[in-house]
Amino acid sequence: MNSVKEIISKHLDEFENFEYYFKIVEIIELNLESHPDISIESCKSLFEGISKTIILSLNPNISIKELETLSAQKLVRSAVDELGKYGEIEDLNFITVFVKEIATIRSLRGDISHGRPSPKVIESDSGYAIMVANTTFNFVTYLLQIFFNLKFETQKDYQYDNYPEFNEWLDEQDQVGFFKSYSLALYQTDYIRYEQELLKYYPDLE
Repeated sequence: MNSVKEIISKHLDEFENFEYYFKIVEIIELNLESHPDISIESCKSLFEGISKTIILSLNPNISIKELETLSAQKLVRSAVDELGKYGEIEDLNFITVFVKEIATIRSLRGDISHGRPSPKVIESDSGYAIMVANTTFNFVTYLLQIFFNLKFETQKDYQYDNYPEFNEWLDEQDQVGFFKSYSLALYQTDYIRYEQELLKYYPDLE
């Protein structure tokens, strides 16, 4: 199994919203031989998506709208910075350099975001796309490993399954539909904020 799908699969019980990225991984793999530049472009998307989810999970003060203004390189840098707040991690600046190069390739050769005239003048070969994909999977897997291994020390006084009506209401607040279950993602990665919203919804719980 692909390393990204493998590490996500191991943590689906706790972080089911990451299952969303299986489809992007599949697009990368399916197009390596037939459409190398689609694979490379999708590698950029995978970095962006994973970085956004990590940032949103760890920083309750940032909005999706703010993240949409950041380049892929800055998104990865921000995700690394957020992870670093929970303990020392290795210097990962080389990952941001790699992502910047992917973004450059995507701008020059991408087939989806930048439509090309036919016949296409410059196209990546499959060997190059495989190298980019394998490097992407390795880097993303490492970032996910750090994220999934974070220890959230907050004592959870309120159990998620006890408040289905509130959870449903909270899910409806995720109008962008970024998470499969916004309430569960919030409970798992930012319990303090979940509790604050719960006590607003049920003030008599205090």
